[in-house]
Order: sequence, then C-alpha cells, then structure tokens
Amino acid sequence: MEVEAAKILFGRSLEKHGLRYTTMLCDGDSRAFNSLQEEKVYGFVPIEKEDCVNHIHKRMGAALRNLLQKSKGEGRPSLGGKGKLTAELVTKLTNYYGWALKAHQGNIDEMENAVLATYYHVTSTDTKPQHSRCPKGEESWCAHNKAVARQQAPPKHRYNLPEYIAEALLPVYTRLSDRKLLERCQRGKTQNSNESLHSVIWSLVPKTKHASLFTVETAVAEAVARFNAGKKRASEAILKELHLSQGSTDVERCLEKDQRRLAACDKKHTRAENIRNAMKRRRVKENDSDYVPGGF
Repeated sequence: MEVEAAKILFGRSLEKHGLRYTTMLCDGDSRAFNSLQEEKVYGFVPIEKEDCVNHIHKRMGAALRNLLQKSKGEGRPSLGGKGKLTAELVTKLTNYYGWALKAHQGNIDEMENAVLATYYHVTSTDTKPQHSRCPKGEESWCAHNKAVARQQAPPKHRYNLPEYIAEALLPVYTRLSDRKLLERCQRGKTQNSNESLHSVIWSLVPKTKHASLFTVETAVAEAVARFNAGKKRASEAILKELHLSQGSTDVERCLEKDQRRLAACDKKHTRAENIRNAMKRRRVKENDSDYVPGGF
C-alpha cells in the first residue's frame, strides 16, 4: 500500500466508519506502516504489523539465490554446482519453507521447529544424521525416522552437502525462523485477494497508459463491482443506475466472462491440488524405492 493512501484510509476510518484498523497486512514494503507509526493516527492505540505469508515464503528463494551469487569469485569453494546447492534444491528448500509456515498456522513453536527441521534434514549426511527435529513414527515424511520407527536400516542420504554449505545456509535459516518474523505471519494471511482485484482494475485502465482521475475512479468502482458480484450483476447494476436495460447480447457476453473467470479459478485450484498429490506420490515412491528385498 502506498504511503499517502494508507494515511488517507487509516486517517478517516474513525470519522467515516467508526472503527480503527488496528492490524496492517504488509507485503515486505514497510514504508506505509512506518509512516502510520510516526503519524500516530489513532493516538495511543497501536497498529500491529502482519506479513503476507506468500511474500515471506518467497524470501527463502531470494536469500538462497543471493547467497549463491555472493559466493562467486570470493576465492572460496563454490556453493553451487552438482552435489551442492543447485537451482532444483533452492526451489525445493523454498517450497519446504513455505509448507512449514502454512502447515503450522497459529503455532509459532511448531512453525519454528518445522523450518529448522527442513534445514537439518537436508544438511544431514550418512556420517552425521540430524533428524531430531523431523516428525517421528512410521507415517513421518522423513525417510530416516520412518525407517527407524519400522526398525529398518535408514536409507542413504540423498544430498550429502559439504559442511561449508551447511554452515553458509544456517544464517539464512536462523534469520527466516526468527520468532518475531514468524509471529507476524502466524495467521497465514495473504494479499491474494488484493492482487486479484488489482488485476481487474488494470484490465480496465492499464498501468502503462495515462488516464484522467475521473477515468481511474470510474474504473476502480466498476472493478470492485465486477470483483465482488461478477460481470453480469455489475453491468446490470450500472445500466440500471443509468435507466438503461441490458440487452440479450450483453447478458450472454457477461455470462461468458463470468464462466471464464470461474473456469480459470477452478483450473488453478485443480492444478495446485494435482501438484500436492504428485508430490505425495513421489515421496511414497522414493521411500518405497529405498527398500530392497533381502537387503537388510
């Protein structure tokens, strides 16, 4: 949220709506929040800051890629390359971090443990296993602890990262498992709905083209109506205010757009579900492949 917009919205909330916005969901840019803190818009009543869990999730990938970039040309062993911190492993660690945040909403202790569990799990080696933070039992996602629970020989570790890479990763995980940071995103709130609304606004008034204030205000009002009620109902309400009737062709076109929007939403949801299910099947397959009849 822009600084001036935040000042206007928070500054008029008491007079216009009789309420205070005591929590602000941020996306990594704290300028608006810091400005409100300095202004003390509600006097002695503080405003609490929460972070979008999706933006915090992305910090892991950014931090690991920066770590790889900074390690180049420093006269030290490279962090990247085969058997080290590859692009594929960076993506996996980023996804594991996001899972640790979203799967343990409301419990900072469990969030912290889950984040650190992914670090110690991936930096474990055959000579130095570190799975004390991983879930125990036969249903654990940790192949090592699952094998121990089944009284089987633990499988060999997949990555076996060098010790210097584990040492380089630790500060990143320490910073991104800070309890103050986890506290700000423990409710798992996101700005997805805001970004979806923005996309509707930009479809009416592209950011790349100049538009008058009246055009922008009109586009925002129509976008809000479309976002909340759909194209058909929004168009119907606007035409009614203008004392115009909605033609059959317009109705068909509006319904087509609404159906397309719902279909796109369902497609994304289905794709996300398929990815989650595929990851589950892959983990099961990988764990099963570790077993060799008569091998123990």
